[in-house]
Amino acid sequence: MLKTPLAILAVAATMAAAPTAALAGPPNPLKATTVLNGYDAPQVAEPGALAFRTSDGTAGVIDDALVQQRVPPVAGCRFAAAGGNHLAWDCGGELLQNRQNPSDSKSVRHVAITDLAGTVLARPDVILRDGQPSAPDVVGSQWLRVSTPGNKSDARWVQNWRTGELRSGQDDAQATHFDYDAATLVLPYCAPIQAQAVAWSDSYSGPSYRPVEYRGGWAIVDTRTGHPVPTNPVHHELRRCGLARPVKAPASLTTAIAVTLGDGWVAWRPRGTAARLHVMRLSDRRRWVVAARGRAMLTAASLWVADDATRQVSWARLPRG
Repeated sequence: MLKTPLAILAVAATMAAAPTAALAGPPNPLKATTVLNGYDAPQVAEPGALAFRTSDGTAGVIDDALVQQRVPPVAGCRFAAAGGNHLAWDCGGELLQNRQNPSDSKSVRHVAITDLAGTVLARPDVILRDGQPSAPDVVGSQWLRVSTPGNKSDARWVQNWRTGELRSGQDDAQATHFDYDAATLVLPYCAPIQAQAVAWSDSYSGPSYRPVEYRGGWAIVDTRTGHPVPTNPVHHELRRCGLARPVKAPASLTTAIAVTLGDGWVAWRPRGTAARLHVMRLSDRRRWVVAARGRAMLTAASLWVADDATRQVSWARLPRG
């Protein structure tokens, strides 16, 4: 009576330890079309839309159906960041001087948070004692991030724009990551995904762990142990929750400088290739190649490519068949 359950458990353990099937053939061409000109700061605003800054500092939104809308401006503010169905606006900064005790002076950054239609939801002030906080560069449905200049690198700070709670923004841990849409901010990676530790040395002052791209139960993990120098090039692994071993990935992905994860998709630019992007559907690992320059962004049904040099955004609909 006990043999059948034990056999089932053994088979299940073998499946969990094995990588998924081989890659599904060579990549097919995918055509991209220019849909935006004269943009700044395009960012994924929500699963099906991109936000961008217009020439006058206000914001626009374009969705997967290529429907564009202009977001009403916030008076005295400039669009800064998008994410979690929200927009963050930079409304300027100032020094709050303590005349009786100048060493206790503080710097403030005024921020406005709106929804994608432009309705103002909050006007948080980020107040710091050490350094002038920058405009927000990340925002979610709960948290925003600013930075202050440092000697070797910028210091980062995160603030819950709903409650005002301020925390260090150094997202540098082996088993957890920041989620700017989560009330707790810090969430664990699913097993067995974790960040790779960087080998310590007197000459290194960077993060303790290599970066991880994590989304929807998938991760891109930089597995280098040494410092990020030219003689120690990047090496990515494609990982999936519940699988003990890496998922087989194209060689061009493992050595790509920039990799972007979306919901069910991954995009990357092969090393040494400026004019082509690769995109792969994770469910069956079918691949496509797009002739486009710039950085990749993924929404629910689209690949977007932002060329900061020409201030153009190209778009391609992600194949479903």
